[in-house]
Amino acid sequence: YTPLLTEGDIDRAYQTNIQHFGILRMGCDVAGGGSNYSVIVLRSDAGAEILYRENNPDTMNFTGVILQIQQKYQVPYIFVDKVGIGKGVYDRLMEQVPKCVIGVGNGDKAERNEDFTEIRTGEWLNGLKGVES
Repeated sequence: YTPLLTEGDIDRAYQTNIQHFGILRMGCDVAGGGSNYSVIVLRSDAGAEILYRENNPDTMNFTGVILQIQQKYQVPYIFVDKVGIGKGVYDRLMEQVPKCVIGVGNGDKAERNEDFTEIRTGEWLNGLKGVES
């Protein structure tokens, strides 16, 4: 495991007071405690903003936080880890707001499989086509 960016790189690139525009979407990474953090990022055409980062071992509590933030910002798309520890959060969100949830498994097939071998290397926005129905 080798990080692409250092913590310092990330800190220097961080902007505050982003004026979001375009399609809002949330990315949610679920952690089960230990030294990892559960994180929620709000993304738009203007950039990305970390809204939540906490060492929260209670995945159902984290699900509630996701739903509160989704409602507060009226986010139409929630991308959430659907593998391993994230499976329970994904299932609960599918029960609560199924039209908003897009499960992410990094090894899943990409929407544009002629350009990308797996979803982790693809473009998320292309995956939104047809989701609105």
